[in-house]
Amino acid sequence: MGCSSSKEGVAVDPAPRPSLTSQPPSATLQKPSPIPAQAAPPSMVGLNPPATFPSATTPTPPPPVRNDVSPGAWPKTVEQGQTTIQIWHHPMSSPTQGNFYCWTYVSHGLNRVNQPEVVFTIRQRPNESENDYPQAPFEWVKLVYGYAGSGLHLQLFEPYDFIFEDSVQIVIHRVVALDSARKWESMKNFGMLTHGIPIEIASLPAGALPKDRHHVVALTPNEAAVAREFGRTRVIGQVGLAARWFPYPPWIDRDRSDCCTMADQQGSVRVRGLPMMHISKFSALKIHDTIVFKIPNDKERENAFRAVVRDSQLSQALGFESSLHEDADSGLVWKSGQTRPEAYGIDCQSMNRINLAFFIFCPQQDKDHCIMVEDGYSLMLKDNTWKNIRSAIEGRREIVIPLADNMRFRLEWTKTTYHNPIDGQAYSDRWKSYEPSNPGPQPDSHVRTEHIVLLREPAPNELSADALAAYIKQIHGALEALIPVQNPGGLNAPGKQVTIEIELPRSDSWLKVMARPSAEGLPVQDIGRAVAGVPSPQVRSPVKFQIVENLWGYKGPHPQFS
Repeated sequence: MGCSSSKEGVAVDPAPRPSLTSQPPSATLQKPSPIPAQAAPPSMVGLNPPATFPSATTPTPPPPVRNDVSPGAWPKTVEQGQTTIQIWHHPMSSPTQGNFYCWTYVSHGLNRVNQPEVVFTIRQRPNESENDYPQAPFEWVKLVYGYAGSGLHLQLFEPYDFIFEDSVQIVIHRVVALDSARKWESMKNFGMLTHGIPIEIASLPAGALPKDRHHVVALTPNEAAVAREFGRTRVIGQVGLAARWFPYPPWIDRDRSDCCTMADQQGSVRVRGLPMMHISKFSALKIHDTIVFKIPNDKERENAFRAVVRDSQLSQALGFESSLHEDADSGLVWKSGQTRPEAYGIDCQSMNRINLAFFIFCPQQDKDHCIMVEDGYSLMLKDNTWKNIRSAIEGRREIVIPLADNMRFRLEWTKTTYHNPIDGQAYSDRWKSYEPSNPGPQPDSHVRTEHIVLLREPAPNELSADALAAYIKQIHGALEALIPVQNPGGLNAPGKQVTIEIELPRSDSWLKVMARPSAEGLPVQDIGRAVAGVPSPQVRSPVKFQIVENLWGYKGPHPQFS
């Protein structure tokens, strides 16, 4: 596949590949129609939104609107009942649309009713001044607060329909709210709002966006019709692809045209195929050679998922829509007429965590394998394998299944609490797992890395992943050189586990070492000196992490996530 990059994005000229042809897996007791064992790999459309404004690679055009706001005039702060809304007026640069200005509205106070804050960004029209910011975002925050206060919380990627007539009807959780159409005038070209995962807006100052937040995404009436029938992820992928921005453009363009319609779904296997169940926050990704099905740490949704699986026949196929996940760096896309699989992402060289639009468990197969179907994947399973997966789902256990063609499937339960073995504290966060770019078995060594946990992430652009990885690799090498190859306790002695906690920049108590099941026979002081002897990367803001190393085939308890 050919690929060339520039500041404004990445152009891809994929080599010719066979078109993807398949039959929808059957949801009945009959064995599904045959599907090719291996679909063609996706062609990658790399998208790399500029981090600065304006682009340095093209002549700077004059600003499209007046921007004579004096320093300090933004943000404007509006008190609204129990919430406060900050409005920022700021530049934006798009690979496809050039340079323009936006208003970004940021709520503060929704957390009082256990609702993530709302970020609502609207593109400014050329004939509008910076003080002509629309009123609809204020009304949306007011609605969200009211619903959340009554126990109806807005979740990621759920559909919230808009119907414009003499008044506007807003449907949230099947409850219809009527309001004056005049207040929502700026949204009249849209038929649905949904809440997306947090994304960064580079032209806003650091700290302007709260950590726990949802970004509002607006879909046209035609896109909304597709979203109801084929899922939000399929539509949002087309919106992001059209703007060359992954996972979706942060701004709402009130004058944009449809990015997809029902006519674009002609010929889809989903038209008459298996219905897809939507459970909020469920996601499926292709991470290198592994299809990962991620289940959120949410009792209500976990129970709903287990009930669906438990109540289904063993021979029945089950399909699930997949929401965009924060770990994804790319996503599959599909439209009628597409002759090969396609994906879009941040960079065509780093599409290692591809978000899927849907995922299917398809039993009654002769072998365990997976195939790409449009913008999703189907896991083709032998009945015994499907029984094992169902048992893992019922017991809330993780499971890894080897598949044909050197692929794997992993069922993963999202962890939100890490129980620190050194200080006993419980760290609550949205933990991310990071995979090596070239995965494979670790070398046969007496020191093997179990995992690495970031307890405090570095500030953006403060410490690159490559620099941190190189530092950790040097520490691992120092331990391999220090720790004797043979267990001093003898061949039959149990192994040990060493947890090393590092906080940078270095200060008092920057380094801690703990051993399981005990430190007896371990040169703990020498381990500390070896780690301290490795030059650490230079950072200004704090970063804290743990390296967990297994020595001599350790098989005992591990630091726990829950």
